[in-house]
Amino acid sequence: MPAPVYNSRGQQVGWLEKTTVRNLAGRHIGFIHENHVLTYQSKHVGFFKNGYFLDKGGHALAFIPGAQSGPPTPVVGPATIPPAFTIAPPPPRPLYLPIPPLPSFAWSQIQWDQFLT
Repeated sequence: MPAPVYNSRGQQVGWLEKTTVRNLAGRHIGFIHENHVLTYQSKHVGFFKNGYFLDKGGHALAFIPGAQSGPPTPVVGPATIPPAFTIAPPPPRPLYLPIPPLPSFAWSQIQWDQFLT
């Protein structure tokens, strides 16, 4: 079952289906590889830890329900109905995976739509 992804204001911004990150329309926009978040062009954009999407500095910018050990999550409304998902392409092999920073308890200044572009 895909998990809705919410931003720091509690607005749904996407979906997480296993290791595939999708936008609200269901289009695959990134993937998770060993807690690293990457685009399909192999660009490293951040981290995924304890249910939080983290920027490169370790600040949370989005979360899935059940996220722990990060900033307080806002109240969220019910998730939208998941769209029909297409099969995601195989993720490319990442060339470089940086060492993750310590997670912070602050929200990032980066917005979700800037994160995976």
